[in-house]
Amino acid sequence: MVNLGPDKWTAGPPWGFNGTGTLCQIQFKIIKASCQDIAGKFVFDPEWTILVNTTHSTGIPYASVAGNYAFCFEGRVVHTVTWETQSFTIITTSNCLIKKDSVILDQPNKSLQFNVTCCEIGQLCSINITIPTDLLNAGLEEWEVYVNGEPVEYQILATNLTHNVLNIEFTCNTEISEVTIKGTEVIPEFPALTVLLTLMLAGAAILMFRKRIK
Repeated sequence: MVNLGPDKWTAGPPWGFNGTGTLCQIQFKIIKASCQDIAGKFVFDPEWTILVNTTHSTGIPYASVAGNYAFCFEGRVVHTVTWETQSFTIITTSNCLIKKDSVILDQPNKSLQFNVTCCEIGQLCSINITIPTDLLNAGLEEWEVYVNGEPVEYQILATNLTHNVLNIEFTCNTEISEVTIKGTEVIPEFPALTVLLTLMLAGAAILMFRKRIK
């Protein structure tokens, strides 16, 4: 039997074993993550938890072991953005929540988009994002950053031939905010038809050149 509280008993099948063993385990799910490390434990209250020998109506001694759990907030997230046959790595570091591989390339608008989940309204959200120049690029003062469609300021933390690192800060007015980063240069689009026509023209030019030589 399992005591669920005063006058609440649940009958169960006889276990029929001797010795030691695990009688209970607790499994749970965190339904809303925190922006900081959290930890806690479960323990059975000895005043409400008893084991009874139903044959002799006597109590059975037991040891209650506390169950510890921990949630470690991972502020650094590595994303993969794929355009046609090429893949690029984008890194975000934030005190807010950004899901892995949630960064999307909007190639026609030369922009990146992703959602940020704030831990509380009024929080100052800070994001560092590392963007490959081959994917999206702009001059130091040519970037545009929007949060929920409203322009916000940014800082260039680092820049070189391969990557730009931007810092974005804004106050969370909603639980989920959409961030858009617009550049001036984006990876070009090479449709399969264009590539095929280019190869055909190159092949025709080679044939004409060979005929002239003969």
